[in-house]
Amino acid sequence: MHTTRRASLLTFCIALLLVIGACSGGGGPVTANPEPDLSNYAASIEGVIYENQEPVTSGRVFVYDLASQQLAYEASIGTDGKYVAGVNAGQFLVFPVTPAGWHAPSLETDFSNYVNVQADRQYRMDIRLSNSLPAGEKVVFGFVTSSLNDKPVAGAIVTAAGRSTLTDGYGFYSMSVPSATTEFTITAEGFFDLHRDIRTGQAVGGYFQTPFFDLNPINTTGSSIGGIVRDVFDGTGLGGVRITLNRPEDPNFVPVRYLTNLGGEYRFYNLPEGIYKLLFERPGYISATREGLVIKGQDDVILNMFMHPETEGRASIWGYVNNASLPLPVGGAHVTAPTRCSAVIRRTHSRRAII
Repeated sequence: MHTTRRASLLTFCIALLLVIGACSGGGGPVTANPEPDLSNYAASIEGVIYENQEPVTSGRVFVYDLASQQLAYEASIGTDGKYVAGVNAGQFLVFPVTPAGWHAPSLETDFSNYVNVQADRQYRMDIRLSNSLPAGEKVVFGFVTSSLNDKPVAGAIVTAAGRSTLTDGYGFYSMSVPSATTEFTITAEGFFDLHRDIRTGQAVGGYFQTPFFDLNPINTTGSSIGGIVRDVFDGTGLGGVRITLNRPEDPNFVPVRYLTNLGGEYRFYNLPEGIYKLLFERPGYISATREGLVIKGQDDVILNMFMHPETEGRASIWGYVNNASLPLPVGGAHVTAPTRCSAVIRRTHSRRAII
């Protein structure tokens, strides 16, 4: 009889606890989703995604490796707007897409979507959505590359549903289109037009799962301009230098912008023939330009730039070393001075220019 009473008492207590749990809204405190395991990554990027001044409550963050244009990490946005992504060392694009909108990279005004990552570091990137997503529309985004060399095509025009957008210096584009959109056209100077059918079934949530667009060159198009930007005094590579590429003699050319990586490296790929000008800008340094860079055929121009800090009491010199008897430049000459300075030596070859 005592056993029966104890069993009845235990049953009553369990039932009472269940009733209390139901009345309190589910039987215990709500726990946050566990943090993702980033032990296999050398670094991390985390932050909060905002719409106006308030954190968003859902969405995805896509992190692309800019060296390969491949997706390095896809993170979920929590109800508090937070995200965390694991990456290795390199240069990355962080691209958030939510039901409310997305933040398109803007190389005109800032580089808030781009980050140069070192190993064993944690990076904080809070991003505010710059574009609202209209009802009944989806975000489409990706990269445009050349089928010849798998390198980005800057300034390509992506058109769909009567709307157009341009790819940036990394070949990346983004825009919103009606959800029923299927036809896309991509055009770029020096390439055949591409018409691609993207089926509506590829739309997931607020965005399209789209393949990258590969353009076929009309001729053998593979010209480029690139090099390393360094501090004029210590020779270290300067990461985060904003470089603007222009073709002053072509009024229809849209300037292309690029951000140097941690080592100061940069390169503009798949350039049409023409005469180019480059502008180098970085906070704390004096801006510099190089003009009259001629691109023909498959030229591969290397332009190594030295930038001067905005510091009093320092100066730099540069110029050309010529043969005394012939009006020709001397390549590989070693220039010294009694004070600490540097010089830029220019070499010119038939198909490869080094500046």
